[in-house]
Amino acid sequence: MARLDSQSLHQYDNAKRLNEIETSPHYHGLVHNMVVDLLNATADMVDKKAKELEAETSQTKTEWTDTGWIRVTSANNGLCHHVGRVLLIAELQAALDRELAQAAAWAIHVGDSKNSIARAMHKNPSNLFGKRNGVGDDIKRLLAAYEAMEKHPDDPAYDEIDVKLHDGYVYTAKRS
Repeated sequence: MARLDSQSLHQYDNAKRLNEIETSPHYHGLVHNMVVDLLNATADMVDKKAKELEAETSQTKTEWTDTGWIRVTSANNGLCHHVGRVLLIAELQAALDRELAQAAAWAIHVGDSKNSIARAMHKNPSNLFGKRNGVGDDIKRLLAAYEAMEKHPDDPAYDEIDVKLHDGYVYTAKRS
């Protein structure tokens, strides 16, 4: 809410900007191009990391030669880099969901409206925190941690709170 003088002006401004992004070909294209740039950079990195994963998962064996024992690594017996790409993208997606939950929870905690956050996430505000929505459930859990910090401003035990997210990942919420 740092940009405007009041909470209501801030919420109005966010709603107006989100509407412009959704309806304006220029702004919609701008967001689309930003996402494409991110995906292009990510795709190259994922491919490189998948090949590294293939090499790292290759099995080695020890063989006797005239000069002694040597370790031989077969180039084609690790996790196939195609399957490795799928694995890495799935893990990246899970990590992005956690990052999304944290960013959304923090935005709501600092005063952005639940409606604006839901709209930015392409969700309905009425079921943003639903149990069937893993990210929404994580937002709810993180908000509870931030609220606990607010209730105990002078207690150092509340400076950091571990929050178990829906997928079992433990996120450490920190007092700002």
